[in-house]
Amino acid sequence: MVEAQFDIARRIPPALGSDLHLADILTNSTGIFTNDFLEVKDATILVVERNGVKTLRDYDSTPKD
Repeated sequence: MVEAQFDIARRIPPALGSDLHLADILTNSTGIFTNDFLEVKDATILVVERNGVKTLRDYDSTPKD
């Protein structure tokens, strides 16, 4: 199951993008992502809503802004 999730996480950036902005990162008071879709090994995929459309973006710890 972990290998399948990691495979999905590796395919998302080329297909959907990795243009993540600081405003896209939602965390709670303990620093845990509240909009994570998938988190496995060293890959984190977040659900991002822009202009009313939800998409998936790769979180690589270096947002673009």
